[in-house]
Amino acid sequence: MKSIRPLATILFVLVILGGLLELVQGIAIWSGRFPEIVPIHMGIGYGLALVLWVLAFLGALTRVPVSLMVLGLVWGVVMPALGEVQEGLLPGGAHWVIEVIHLLVGLAGIALALNLSQAIRRRAAARQAAS
Repeated sequence: MKSIRPLATILFVLVILGGLLELVQGIAIWSGRFPEIVPIHMGIGYGLALVLWVLAFLGALTRVPVSLMVLGLVWGVVMPALGEVQEGLLPGGAHWVIEVIHLLVGLAGIALALNLSQAIRRRAAARQAAS
């Protein structure tokens, strides 16, 4: 379990950096000035979903609450799925609603990944102290 704590810390930092980059790119895309960065934005989003799944797996190893682990797995599917289909949802003047939902789903995924990482590090530290 010693090696899980540093890995969870590395993933924590990746989520923060990736999340900030996604927010900046999202604003740039939303402004309509940089549509060419959409594939990069999508790639980083897939990467964040993958990190969420890895954290859920590490959470299983360290016995974080099952609800947190399952939510991580499900949200890791929801984030990229919404990103893939969002262009076809509510086309026209109401599409901004989907864009806001996309932003909120992404922010929730980032928060979930950070919470999972912290729970894993706490559990791993507690196990290490007990042994």
